[in-house]
Amino acid sequence: MTVEIKPVSKIELWRMVEQHWPELTDLDRQSLSLCLRMTLDIWAGIIDDDLVCAFGVAPTTMVSNAAYIWVWTTKELSGNEFVFIRQSQLVIERLLLRFPILYGLCEARAEQSKRWLRFLGAHFGPNRGGWAPFEIRAA
Repeated sequence: MTVEIKPVSKIELWRMVEQHWPELTDLDRQSLSLCLRMTLDIWAGIIDDDLVCAFGVAPTTMVSNAAYIWVWTTKELSGNEFVFIRQSQLVIERLLLRFPILYGLCEARAEQSKRWLRFLGAHFGPNRGGWAPFEIRAA
């Protein structure tokens, strides 16, 4: 099994996402489109040449030292989440040098996502409207 997390452009990611288009809801498409419009840097998680996840960061403001982080996953990631832990930790370490605080929201019921985020250093606040806000801070 070949596993990698690599930086990609918005256009590259959009082309990779096209194969998953039929399984996406309208809300999924709108959310991903919004994330891509705001995002500076994007990474794709790939197993054997198949996109299984993507994530990116969007600064909170143009001069901020904080950013929002977003993650999108496909059903193919299920069962392979921990393959990406170490590589994800390395990317997060580099991001925290640039943005000492990363903010995000996770679906409150998404226990696998929350577990992965905790491995990356996330601390969760109280759930709000079905979402669990979190932050990851530099040491």
